[in-house]
Amino acid sequence: MAINPSLFSSGKRAIVVGILTAVLLIFTSSAIGVTWDEPTYFAAAESYNGWFQRLVFGPHGVLHPSIIDQSWAINIEHPPADKVLSGLVWGLTRSLLGDLLAHRLGNILLFSLVAALLYHMISDELGGAAAIASVAALLAMPRFFFHAHLAALDVPAAGMIMIVTYFFWRTKESARFRYTLGLGIVVGLAAATRINTVLVVPTLLLWALVFRRRWYLLIRLVLSTIFAVPVFFLLWPWLYYDTVDRLKAFLKVAISWPIPQFYLGQNYMDLPWHFPFVMAAAVIPLGILILCVLGILRSIFRRRDRAFGFLMILGALIPLLAVASGQTKIYDNDRMLMPAFPFLAVLAGAGFGWVVKSVGALVVRFRIPKFVTPLLAVAAACAVWIPPVQSMVAYAPYWLSYYSETVGGLPGAAGLGLETTYWSESYYEAILYINANAEAGDTVWALPSSIDVLVYYQMRGILRKDVVLAGLSPLETIYGPETLGTQALEGFAEADFVIVQHRQSFLHNEASQPTDLLQWISSRAPAFRVERAGIPIVDVYTNP
Repeated sequence: MAINPSLFSSGKRAIVVGILTAVLLIFTSSAIGVTWDEPTYFAAAESYNGWFQRLVFGPHGVLHPSIIDQSWAINIEHPPADKVLSGLVWGLTRSLLGDLLAHRLGNILLFSLVAALLYHMISDELGGAAAIASVAALLAMPRFFFHAHLAALDVPAAGMIMIVTYFFWRTKESARFRYTLGLGIVVGLAAATRINTVLVVPTLLLWALVFRRRWYLLIRLVLSTIFAVPVFFLLWPWLYYDTVDRLKAFLKVAISWPIPQFYLGQNYMDLPWHFPFVMAAAVIPLGILILCVLGILRSIFRRRDRAFGFLMILGALIPLLAVASGQTKIYDNDRMLMPAFPFLAVLAGAGFGWVVKSVGALVVRFRIPKFVTPLLAVAAACAVWIPPVQSMVAYAPYWLSYYSETVGGLPGAAGLGLETTYWSESYYEAILYINANAEAGDTVWALPSSIDVLVYYQMRGILRKDVVLAGLSPLETIYGPETLGTQALEGFAEADFVIVQHRQSFLHNEASQPTDLLQWISSRAPAFRVERAGIPIVDVYTNP
């Protein structure tokens, strides 16, 4: 029986890639602890979902300023589109999947769509081997893989940039106005996800000026930016009133929220320009990094691949340059680099495809048996992907502590003065220890910036309700103090249990000197420790 080739079209293979990506992320999500931004995003998503329910089932008064403020004033530091998606998916699935996975599922589905589009675009441009290698490279970056599970904004922002790029690339040969309007809508959705996504427009404009100097493309990029503005405002009801003042307040917080960064043994508020490049090289597996270099060389030397390759190079370079410019005080290790990672994955796929084609050409030239080509391709794939997969298994689920062979893994990174971890995902094992060892009324202290993580665990019954959290949570203003139980204003020295995450930027002051907390733990042995490769990630200390 003849096989219908359409059954294996790139579009249908892309759907399979998207489904497999979603399945992989769903089945590994439960291993990842709550990160410290997520509880606020959970609260915002639930509040936005409640507003939409009221809009559908009882729309009277939903646009009144008091109702909008009540529903939309949570987490105004970021635009709402991704939290709207998370809230809608959470509302539909929480009874089936549980609270945490239901909150994360929206972003998992969004990234799975991005993986499918990525495969589809690369398959058509560079071939099937490059396409599957691109998706595999992205999923084999442990830091990106970690973030792809979360109800946070970093991977959704990266995904929306890739979606804009995909739409632009697929429609670039047509001057039809509907594509200009469509691009404006997609750019508006991206901007309403996270403000740093607007960098995609100058990236595309620069590429068009160099590789496609066609008036309709330049006009499209200008008009799409204009069309994106009403989309952005329409998706954010909080801006419907006092628009100018609220927009100023949002931009001030979004651009200048200060987060210290421990880098090469020092604490910085203004990082050296080379930080994003060193960090990217430190957290991307070495084999994938080598393929990225080959992909860049392919883009330079192969004329037919040059236009597409340089679009990917610009897509990777611009986010890194944005961080290197020093115009933002928000670092958080690799988080702000996430928009570059999908483009780097495409370049890695291009490099792998080039290797496969080169090997095939050599086989033909020297009349080597043809079965050697797939064998060599499999050997190359094993050499590239087995090391990061082994590392992911060894570090699971603490992939934020992964460093590549480039810096000698986590021990080498610690020796260089890079941060061990940073986002409180390690608290889960610590609270299991506390659950097993605390007495009723014992106090638990953690860094004030991460208290929301413990509050979430306690609200969901994962952390015992009869222990007292030492600190006040911003979530108290959202859920009410009666929901959160008793809060105590105690320092770490008076608490019964002290959770210490080994985030060096919070264990050192602005002068890079040890904080009181670091000095306090230096003379004590932890009662409980989580470590990887001999490097501590989180400790629990007890007071006698």
